[in-house]
Amino acid sequence: MGFIFKDSKGRSPYLYLGYRLANGSWRKVSAKTSDKAAARLMLQGLETAEALAGRGSATEEQIRKVMAETIERVTGRKSYDPSIAEFVDQWLTQQRGTIEGKTFTRYEQVLRDFKETLGPKAEGSLRGINREVFTRHRDRLLAEGCSPTTANHAFKTLSDVFADALKDRLIESNFAQLKSLKAEKPGRVGFTREQVQAILTVANGDVYGWVLMLALTGQRMGDVARLTWRQIDLESAVIRFQQQKGDKPLSMPVHPQLMDFLLSRAGDDPNAFVFPTLAIRRGPALSKLFTNLMDTARIDSPIVRERSGARGRTTRELSCHSLRHFFNNQLANGDVSQELRQKLTGHTTKAMNDVYTSLEVATLRRAVDSVPSIPGLRVP
Repeated sequence: MGFIFKDSKGRSPYLYLGYRLANGSWRKVSAKTSDKAAARLMLQGLETAEALAGRGSATEEQIRKVMAETIERVTGRKSYDPSIAEFVDQWLTQQRGTIEGKTFTRYEQVLRDFKETLGPKAEGSLRGINREVFTRHRDRLLAEGCSPTTANHAFKTLSDVFADALKDRLIESNFAQLKSLKAEKPGRVGFTREQVQAILTVANGDVYGWVLMLALTGQRMGDVARLTWRQIDLESAVIRFQQQKGDKPLSMPVHPQLMDFLLSRAGDDPNAFVFPTLAIRRGPALSKLFTNLMDTARIDSPIVRERSGARGRTTRELSCHSLRHFFNNQLANGDVSQELRQKLTGHTTKAMNDVYTSLEVATLRRAVDSVPSIPGLRVP
């Protein structure tokens, strides 16, 4: 039978609880209250939990239920003890509208994968989560072919989710904070001018203009494919990109060779796509299109990482992304500063919605104009 008592030396204003543990030993804890009625309810809850444990058939869920009921009787407030699935779903719902759609979709996938790893345990109490769960999930991602970089990105999201649970005191430690995996990036290089010329020689129509713009702006393939005429100021010779990665705007001067192409294609509808046959294609389709172009141009691109597992993908030395490296290399060869190269390519952590002064535009224009034109081309 448990008992309630005060500190005999008066060192604490709170009452203490004495009760027998399931193994027969006695334990003393502070009730953190001087209210005898509340202390008595706490003692009853502790004794009930120990009795369940002593019978050897108690489950963690049963003990948590007893403690939750005790908290409710003492405080008058129902204890919030969500399941893992319930909490992550609520967290995701709270992100809607606060982040761009592409990021929200990525969060959805990360949390869907995590719940799949948990299986039926996803319906278990959030308070019962442990480090083993996260270690097992990361092992699964790697076994299915995810790269260390992809796994690290997933765990950055999971760490943010469970940091909020820790902040709300729903868990005692953020076990999602695993040490990052060492990520060795495949050796990728930029195209040579001769290789870019060869690709453009076998391209036609929208595909020709798309590749030319990629080479002379250094932007990402999807951002260029979905460009509209409203984003191009032909009079000022400026393109205003809306970068999907990070949802950042970026304005940059038009290279003279690219300007010739745009003037030959300009129409009257500002809402029309510059490359209408490519605008509806998603990333994988654009990547495949570019790979076929390289094959037609007989450009060899060695495999630097073989595909493994259901999630893995083959990585080659050269790809559409290599046109970003090509543009950056051309700027570097023209002695354009690192700061300007970052501003033009969007490789920066700073906000890219700068309102450029006339001096900045002139400086950026000189940087873009320093990129040599690609020889031997025709406007199709």
